[in-house]
Amino acid sequence: MMKPRILIAAEDSFDPNTGNGNIVLCKEYSDAVYHAGGTPLVALDIRTAKEYADVTDALLLIGGPVIHPAKYGSVVRDFSYLGGFSGTRDNMDFALAKLFLAQGKPILGIGRGAMVVNVLTGGTVNESIGEKGAETEDTLSGQMEKLLGKTITFKRSYGWGIGRLGEGMQPEAVAPDGTVDAIVHKEKPVWGVVWHPEHPDDGAAPDNRLYEMFVSAAASAD
Repeated sequence: MMKPRILIAAEDSFDPNTGNGNIVLCKEYSDAVYHAGGTPLVALDIRTAKEYADVTDALLLIGGPVIHPAKYGSVVRDFSYLGGFSGTRDNMDFALAKLFLAQGKPILGIGRGAMVVNVLTGGTVNESIGEKGAETEDTLSGQMEKLLGKTITFKRSYGWGIGRLGEGMQPEAVAPDGTVDAIVHKEKPVWGVVWHPEHPDDGAAPDNRLYEMFVSAAASAD
């Protein structure tokens, strides 16, 4: 039986020594998919986004740069972020996510990916949630509680996060200050978490339960 094929949108890069454009992907994402029982595949060219969606079973949206505020109807207020935007990455992530959402295929957003999912469904990004690297202990509910327990402790990888929730999204991890750190769609197989279970910032062992759930959903989706 063929393993579920999990598409991962990678990152554009540039080699200043050669002038060549590169596509890069943190190996921990593909490792997490592989160990969860999936076959990791990488999206390389937005011109074939439809073909990628047609031949794969689920989409993994990974961490990365700040989403441009124009994607959620806002404007740039902090110009120190300008160096972190990637128009090509935004375009690829949103093009793929829109296709997978329309086809009803599973989508898991990690870090930045959770915010892509939220914006795609009409939500926004909270551009200032506190200090990057700050530790938080969130209360879990719903699917996240069943999968991971009542609480989760992690260090924030971003100074920005999930803002107003998108249509159909519900919060399933909430920080003591009310910040939403995990969202799940009420009807569709779509999940987003701001933490990185494949690379815990506090040095703990990676927790693959979220990826296992995701790959299992991809295997059962027809």
